[in-house]
Amino acid sequence: ILAVDGEDAENWSVEQAVIRIRGPRGTSVDLTVRHGDGTEETLTIVRDNIPVASVVTTPPTGELVDENGDPVTEFAYIRILQFARNTPQELRDAISEAEDNGAQGLIIDLRSNPGGLLVQTIEIADMFLDDGIIMKQVDRAGNEQTASATAGTFTDLPVVILQDEFSASGSELFAAAMQEHGRATIIGTRSFGKGTVNHAVELSNGGAVYVSIARWLTPDGNQIEGRGITPDVPITLTLEDIDAQRDVAIFRAVNVLRGEPLPEPPPATETPTATESATATPVR
Repeated sequence: ILAVDGEDAENWSVEQAVIRIRGPRGTSVDLTVRHGDGTEETLTIVRDNIPVASVVTTPPTGELVDENGDPVTEFAYIRILQFARNTPQELRDAISEAEDNGAQGLIIDLRSNPGGLLVQTIEIADMFLDDGIIMKQVDRAGNEQTASATAGTFTDLPVVILQDEFSASGSELFAAAMQEHGRATIIGTRSFGKGTVNHAVELSNGGAVYVSIARWLTPDGNQIEGRGITPDVPITLTLEDIDAQRDVAIFRAVNVLRGEPLPEPPPATETPTATESATATPVR
């Protein structure tokens, strides 16, 4: 994008561009763009609400198969791209459809999920748990708030969760709650480690400062910030796997759901001290 409504976009950040492109539904915006062949063109775009699904049921390779390349029909694959306002309902619909099709287990893919809305994250964890703590929030004074589960809807389906180093924030809360309550096996790499709560303070010069006001802990009181969630089954995709479109994490998930024994559990995550729990750093 070279210009928005005739205004040169050079040196704009993504956020600055988004602010200028967004506007009331039904209004138009002129975007001057440069195509891959070097030609330039001005396009008139009519603004509208564009629903973006946060839950998809097609694996990255296009079909759910096992390590032998055979189709997998007894389990369902569900990817949560982010925790948005409508994600809980999208997930309910996807799981209900999977159950109607005879799914005996779920592979929930949280890879590259940056998090999202806390209320919706808690609601989704609650779907899989009958009781117990979902997460804790501790402020700098040590005051603790907890979110607890009620009677869940999908408490019997076996679950495997896929995560990677870009799984952050809400995806870590969900994965930790499922792992520590014994509701899911986590496969992949250690997650990002993003577990604090921010408050934006506006400045007189038009800027703002994000101030961290609280820290998130797992149900067992383990710190997420800077540590992440340790997988039960460590797996890293290689460049060869990617080039061959071979998703070894999904292969392992299928094997685990089929009863493959798990490796020895990793050392327990160290429980944070009161001082650590009260020290805040930024989070989405």
